[in-house]
Amino acid sequence: MAQRAYLKAVDVDTEDSEQQDQGLETIPEAAEESDDLVVKAPEPASAELPKKKKTVRFSTLVSLTDVPRSLPSKLLRQESAYYRAFQDYIIQRGHLDAFVHQLPRFEALQAQRVCRREYHRNQLLGKYQLSVMPQSAKKRLSANVARGDDVLIDDPEKLKREKEQEAMSQTSMSNWHVAATRYLNGGCLISAPVAKRLARLSRMAPGPDGVARDRARILDLGGQATCDWAWHCALQYPNTKIYTVTTKAVRQLSNSNIRGPPNHRQVAVERLTRLPFADAQFDLVSARELHSLLKFVGGNGEDEWEGCLRECMRVLKPGGYLDFSLLDSDLMNAGPLGLAKSVEFGFTLKTLGYDPAPTRITAAAVGLGGIAGGWSWERRPLRCEMEKVAGELRLADTVTAGSAMTEAGKCLEGVSAIVEEGRLCGAGWRMLNGYARKPKVGTGFIPLKVDV
Repeated sequence: MAQRAYLKAVDVDTEDSEQQDQGLETIPEAAEESDDLVVKAPEPASAELPKKKKTVRFSTLVSLTDVPRSLPSKLLRQESAYYRAFQDYIIQRGHLDAFVHQLPRFEALQAQRVCRREYHRNQLLGKYQLSVMPQSAKKRLSANVARGDDVLIDDPEKLKREKEQEAMSQTSMSNWHVAATRYLNGGCLISAPVAKRLARLSRMAPGPDGVARDRARILDLGGQATCDWAWHCALQYPNTKIYTVTTKAVRQLSNSNIRGPPNHRQVAVERLTRLPFADAQFDLVSARELHSLLKFVGGNGEDEWEGCLRECMRVLKPGGYLDFSLLDSDLMNAGPLGLAKSVEFGFTLKTLGYDPAPTRITAAAVGLGGIAGGWSWERRPLRCEMEKVAGELRLADTVTAGSAMTEAGKCLEGVSAIVEEGRLCGAGWRMLNGYARKPKVGTGFIPLKVDV
């Protein structure tokens, strides 16, 4: 009993101590947690705060990027599909392609004459137009509707490539014609020895009104404005300004609103005997299609040949060159079909006031066949027929194939047979190429070179 009584006070102390320990167990744990919070709390807090700031900053940046800081310039150029396709052709071509691929290209041209007459006529007139395909061809498949996947998203890059491929196919004949002419000219676009002057950079030179910018300029007189010689020349001489001048009647039949090289411009005039340029402005005048545009007797009874040559002499700089090409209407050593077409074509030219034989030579000439001569010769009767039916043409006929356009296109029927006949009998076209130079100040002679 005495022992129990003695230990009773100890049990009470132990119970109190246990209760205190139980209470203290929670306190130290809370204290430890609080200590942990005091020590470790700044790290998660510092990690969470930047997250909130990042989200806020990110949303602010997105809203700012939607608002343009500066409007695009009105003069910002947008390259056309034709110009992009033309650049691809220039990159991929070779110097000997015109010689190596002459037979496949000739056969392709013949097949186009026979099977795709309207398409071929539009190419001769320089009328290019892309097909309207706003949606992918996959959307037109009935199987897609049955599967429920008729809603497709077109790839802009794919549509861009498809347009460039179509533009490449439309302009291939014109590019082949320039390549063939260039190969026959010794690999040069220009016969005149003016390449060094055209390749130089622009410079400041003294002018009549003080110091002015002296820049080389080329006048493409009567040429095709789109995807033709002027575009090739603009890329070969990027420091030179090229102006393509044609009549409004010819421009109406072609698509002249296609954007080309930045150093190329198009000008349409009523007549080639009145050019809207200042005196002594061009280093070179290239006249390759004058035989299909000029008449001996014009609208006012004037000789358009003399008036045009006078204008060329005026706009040329002293020491500038006139590079020309002339093509006769008759075929050399032609067969029965070729002779009949030559007589018919020559009579049509005389009726309209054109010269059927602008070369005016009697010596033996070397025929220029294939793509180079055939394309130029074929374009000439088509322009004559278009002039004959000009009174029946409507504005819609220049966009869609009307009755007048169809009637004018009949002049090209039988050209493929004439070309095939000429291959067998060795026929060809008579072409005169040459250049003349305007005399400099203090000299009285004109250097002249003629190649037949």
